[in-house]
Amino acid sequence: LTAARQSLDPPTRRGLYETALRQVNEDHPLLYLWAPVNIVGMSAKISGYRHVPDGMIRLQGLAKSQ
Repeated sequence: LTAARQSLDPPTRRGLYETALRQVNEDHPLLYLWAPVNIVGMSAKISGYRHVPDGMIRLQGLAKSQ
């Protein structure tokens, strides 16, 4: 990628970027284009919930009001 960025010749740059793309496809051919949506429901009596994107529900900081 560094060589492709430094090259001023378009055909050379194209070849270098194609080589890099082939290497990426060989090393890691999957590309995830979506992530699941985590929907959390709870009582209105619960406060202090903080959503964390990894999907784990953490109970620290939760409080129940009367």
